[in-house]
Amino acid sequence: MNPVKGSQKREIKRWSEQQIQQGSHLITDGLTAFNGVDAAGL
Repeated sequence: MNPVKGSQKREIKRWSEQQIQQGSHLITDGLTAFNGVDAAGL
């Protein structure tokens, strides 16, 4: 896994499309930018 370049929704979306496998269980701290994971369809 590699670091995220920023904490904006669009960057989290881009990162998650590359780094998170469909069906993975993701735990976050609740930062709203992690809505980017949902936007990526994961």
